[in-house]
Amino acid sequence: MSIEELAASSVVIRVVADVTEEDYFIGRRILNREMKLLLDSKGIEIPFSQVVVHQAEAQEHK
Repeated sequence: MSIEELAASSVVIRVVADVTEEDYFIGRRILNREMKLLLDSKGIEIPFSQVVVHQAEAQEHK
């Protein structure tokens, strides 16, 4: 496991695991779940991008 990138709103971690080809997707799901549970248990939240949109009010033309 290594830290690949420290970005503005994320930390990219690379994890390498040995699995058979037929177990690739189940292994990936299990690994993601275990990583999420570990982060939750340590009080670490996963950031997500947010976009705030303001809609201007229409003005009357005179």
